[in-house]
Amino acid sequence: MLLASDMASYYCKGSSLMPGHSYLGANEWLFARFARLIGLPVRNTEVIEWKGDLFVGGQILSDDRRITGGLTPATWDRLGNRAAVVYPLIALDAWTINQDRHAGNWLGSVISSSGGWFLANDHDMALLPPGRTPNDLAVLFRMPVERCVLIDVIRNEVTDEALLQDSVRSIERLNDDTITYQVSQVPMRWLTAEQKGPCG
Repeated sequence: MLLASDMASYYCKGSSLMPGHSYLGANEWLFARFARLIGLPVRNTEVIEWKGDLFVGGQILSDDRRITGGLTPATWDRLGNRAAVVYPLIALDAWTINQDRHAGNWLGSVISSSGGWFLANDHDMALLPPGRTPNDLAVLFRMPVERCVLIDVIRNEVTDEALLQDSVRSIERLNDDTITYQVSQVPMRWLTAEQKGPCG
C-alpha cells in the first residue's frame, strides 16, 4: 500500500469521491490484475491511503502524454498494439461483465509523433457497479457478449475466431486458486470477507 505522498504519481479514484459506488476500488484493482495476468496492457495499479481513505491509483508515467477524444477508426489505426489487445480486451470485458467500454472510455498513450499504444482503463463499472452485489454475479454469466462490446471499431476488428478462442482460453487459465488469491488481496475496506464469499 502506498501513502499520500505518492498520489501525485497516480490518477486516483475512490468511493469517497463517488458516493454510492462502494465497490469502485475492488473493481479497478481486480480488473487491472486480471488484465496483467492475460497480457492486456493497463497502467500499474496501486492502493493508496490518504486521510484515512483508500484510493486506487493508475500510475502516471514519465513524459505521460495521452491520445484524447473518442475512439474513432482513424484513432484506432494510429494504435500500434490494436491487433494484440482487441481479443483479450473483449474476453476480459465479457468475463467481468463490463458494460462501460464505450468509445469515450479508453486510453491511448502517445509513443511517437505518428502513433500510440492502447491501454485498458477505467474499470470501476466492471464486476460490481452500483446496484450489483457479489450475489448477483452468478446469474449474469449468460449475458450476451454483445452487451460488453459497445465500440464499433473494436467489434469490427474481431474477424478471427481462432484468436478469439485463444483469448477466451487465456481467461479460462485464470483458475480458482488464482482468482481466490487475487480476490483475497482486495483490502477489507473495499470487500469484506463475507462479500468475498468462497474466494475469501
